[in-house]
Amino acid sequence: MTPKQESEILMQEMLVFAKKMLKEYGEFHPFGGMLATDGRISHVGIDASDEFPSGREQAQELAASFHRRAANGDLRAAAIVTNVAIEPPGKAEKVDAIQIAIDHSENYAVHVFFPYSITPQSGLVVERPFATKGISFAFRRE
Repeated sequence: MTPKQESEILMQEMLVFAKKMLKEYGEFHPFGGMLATDGRISHVGIDASDEFPSGREQAQELAASFHRRAANGDLRAAAIVTNVAIEPPGKAEKVDAIQIAIDHSENYAVHVFFPYSITPQSGLVVERPFATKGISFAFRRE
């Protein structure tokens, strides 16, 4: 499998959980997922025992955790999933979106955005995704 194909499998797994959280709660805290060197996919969360860190801090903690795992040779790819407001290409205003940042060990990094809306009539509606070049967070390539 190519790095892109492995990344897409990881992304789809993370997207299922993000949609579930949006349908049930209307939001979600940042979470992650990893594709281990043995091919298993795992979900990864943040331990917020005493104080609940901000979304940005949670994403940074996930990135640091993935970087440590990558340095140990424990993963092939990592994903960080956040709930963001972004201006899609060709639109003049920001919309809510699921952002999935993917970093693969074979020099493949991408950010995929899934714009969405939630209404009482339609429930969760996820629009066509768009992607941008990503920034490595686990393997930290410049």
